[in-house]
Amino acid sequence: MPNTRKQFLFYFLFGILFIPFADLMAQRYSGKEADAICKGSTLVVVGDQSKAPTMILLGEQTNYEATAWLTLLKPVLGMHENDAFKEYKAMKDMVGFAHHYFHQLYKGLKVEGGEYVVHEKKGRIISFSGLFLENIDMKTEPSVTAPEALKTALKHVGAKVYKWEIPDEEAKLRKKNKDSTATFYPVPELVIASRGLNLKKRELRLCYKVEISAADPLSHSAYFVDANTNVIIGIENL
Repeated sequence: MPNTRKQFLFYFLFGILFIPFADLMAQRYSGKEADAICKGSTLVVVGDQSKAPTMILLGEQTNYEATAWLTLLKPVLGMHENDAFKEYKAMKDMVGFAHHYFHQLYKGLKVEGGEYVVHEKKGRIISFSGLFLENIDMKTEPSVTAPEALKTALKHVGAKVYKWEIPDEEAKLRKKNKDSTATFYPVPELVIASRGLNLKKRELRLCYKVEISAADPLSHSAYFVDANTNVIIGIENL
C-alpha cells in the first residue's frame, strides 16, 4: 500500500475514532474541494459545532514546516486579532509522529472546548485536528469577583469536608505534583464557556471556572459561574 494511502487511513481513523471533536455527521471534502479550503490538503472535515475544520490532512507533496503551522491555519480557521493558541502539551508516539496540543484563547482567556492539535513528523506538518470556535465577539470584563464566584460554587456543592481541609490529602498532592505549594484549594479561573457546556448551541459566556474537590461526600467537579450574573451555567465532572 503506498505511503500516502497508509497515512490517509491512519489519520482518517484517528480522527473518527479517537478525536473527541470528530462527528460522524460531519462534512468531508477531498481533492480539489479540500485544496480550496486549505492549500495542499487531501482531506478536510468540518463538524457541526463550528464552521472551522475539525480535521485537515495534508498531501505528501506539501512541505510545511511545523513551526509555520499558525501561519497556515489562521486564514483557514478564520482567526482574528483577538484569537490565539497556547501550547499545553506535546508528545511523540511509537511511529515517530509528534503531537502538539493547543488551547484556544480569546483576548488571553481560555475558550472551554476550543483545542487544536498539530501532528507532525520530522519537522513537517502531516495534519491538524481539533475544534476552533470562530467569530467570538464579547466583552471580557467581569462584574463578579473571583471570591464571589467561589462562594457561589461552594454553596452549590455544600460538602461536609473538602480535600484542602485534610492535611494528608494536601501532602499527597504536593508529593504527586512535586510542588511544595500545590493545594486543592480552588483558584477561580476566568474563562469563556458555553451555557450548559453545549457547544452546538454556542451561548458563550464569560465565566469563572472553579474546580472543587470534596472528601465528604466524595466529588471532583468544575463549576462554571457566570462572571456577570454569579449563576452557575455548567458543571463538568472530573
